[in-house]
Amino acid sequence: MSIKPPRNFVSFCIVRLRLSLAPRFLVLWFLGKFDNPFSLARMSIPYLCSVWTQIAIDGVPCPPIEFDIFDCDAGAHFRDLCSGRHGGRYEGNKFHAVHPGSAIYGGDITSNSGTANYFLWGREVLKSPGLVSPDGPGYLVMTLDANNRGGSMFMITLFPTGSSYVSPKETCFGRARNPNHATLAGLSGIKSVSGDYLGAPRSTVRIMGCGLLGP
Repeated sequence: MSIKPPRNFVSFCIVRLRLSLAPRFLVLWFLGKFDNPFSLARMSIPYLCSVWTQIAIDGVPCPPIEFDIFDCDAGAHFRDLCSGRHGGRYEGNKFHAVHPGSAIYGGDITSNSGTANYFLWGREVLKSPGLVSPDGPGYLVMTLDANNRGGSMFMITLFPTGSSYVSPKETCFGRARNPNHATLAGLSGIKSVSGDYLGAPRSTVRIMGCGLLGP
């Protein structure tokens, strides 16, 4: 003679089983829906092109970092300075400031001091605040000069995911591509750069080379 467990007990076990499996199904759904969190298609952001930059610290090159550039004025300006198509170019430019663990700043082609924006097109670069809200490392952000103008100066975010040190007035125009080992190593390399009490890098951090990826 078999003994049937009380109906309430069976219902209780089924509910517990469902609750225990729910988080696993949610994780699998999340990974399937956002398996590539660096994908612009999944973020519904207009894509312009992809570029690469290779940064050297005290003459020692880091692995190249690849970026997807968003379709905006700041993104197009950055693309042209990476490719050198209009004469100006980021190659050889030094990073003038660093906030360790937060961001590193460069793009002052004129003086390498962070005091002068360079306008490749002969005009101020249009700002597009709110296009993307950077919430982690590997974002490109156009920084503004003392006159609140956008131009060649930019920063690469290094802060942890979930925090942000970017002004709402600044334009985020790119981010690291679907990260491979080289891109992650390149970001880790510049993240190790320390600064003095004024925020100047203690090491010489320079863009060795840059250009467009693909057609």
